[in-house]
Amino acid sequence: MAFFSARKEKQLTQGEFIAPSLVVWEDTSALRSASVSYPLPVQVVSGSESGVQDNTITVTTAGTPVQLPDIACKRVFIQAHEDNSDAVVIGSSTVVAAKSGRRGMALFASQGDWVEVSNTNLLYVDAVSSGDKIHFLVIT
Repeated sequence: MAFFSARKEKQLTQGEFIAPSLVVWEDTSALRSASVSYPLPVQVVSGSESGVQDNTITVTTAGTPVQLPDIACKRVFIQAHEDNSDAVVIGSSTVVAAKSGRRGMALFASQGDWVEVSNTNLLYVDAVSSGDKIHFLVIT
């Protein structure tokens, strides 16, 4: 069993070694400290993101949801344009940006968040103000 005082994440490549300040774990033979002689046992899954795509979507008419394009993906980062005048809301086909009856995740100017989804076309964006935009970055 390993005991960690702080969690830090880093994507490793095959054969890469992390030298933490002190990590202790129990293996079948002894209690060990991580070192070059006894590296922390970590399984690195081979493979990586195969691609990145980006785009901008404009909500021409507030109250009319716009579907994101058909892109198979693992996750997508969605960010509200920095010049938006009000909230844009991300959600399913039932997304509503209006404060009264809002459905979905509201983002205000320059706010963004990751969404794990298998295809960007499962997401829709609506806006409180016509002409507001989102930018999105897709990891395929």
